[in-house]
Amino acid sequence: MKLNTFPTRIVTIDGESTMLRQTPVPIEPGKHVIRLSTAPVAGIAVPEYRELALQVEPCKRYYIVAQRDNRLLQDWRPVIDQVDPAGGKSCPAGS
Repeated sequence: MKLNTFPTRIVTIDGESTMLRQTPVPIEPGKHVIRLSTAPVAGIAVPEYRELALQVEPCKRYYIVAQRDNRLLQDWRPVIDQVDPAGGKSCPAGS
């Protein structure tokens, strides 16, 4: 994990609400617009939301974090921190 990165929560995928506390959030392969939130910094009560356009590949798991230039700043941008093989019945071994 990079410096000044924080966990995110997927709020919507293509405008459709995701289930609260569902981790990981399942998504079909293809182009999607993902709306994310992260915890606000100290002293701020309302979280800010960001959108990320993402080409989702089959059999991949994406870890998306909030990156701030400084941990005290409210402003952030979504960053793909890591991509791993997802596994599962429909995924070939090692993909």
